[in-house]
Amino acid sequence: EVDTRKASQRSAQEASTALTRINKVKQRQTEALSDRADAMEKQNKSLIKRVLGLEQLTETQTQQLEEVGARCDQYSKDYMAMSQKAADAEARANKLKTQFEAIMRELN
Repeated sequence: EVDTRKASQRSAQEASTALTRINKVKQRQTEALSDRADAMEKQNKSLIKRVLGLEQLTETQTQQLEEVGARCDQYSKDYMAMSQKAADAEARANKLKTQFEAIMRELN
């Protein structure tokens, strides 16, 4: 009976030691997973900042493109107006030339 009790105590001690080891391993795994989760969260925040920065850059570039487009439209309108003025001036010059030639014929 004493041997059985000692064997039982030894078995209980071994089981306790094994449980302690298992719990320590679980604790290390939990800590490692927690550290990994923290690192992933930090990386996520960094990625979110980058995405937000890229979105802002895209918005800025879109606004700049819209401004350039508006300026191009204005330049196009200005060019068309100048072209019309040039055509009008050319027509007036041709009319004056015709009148001048007519006057010169009359004088000759």
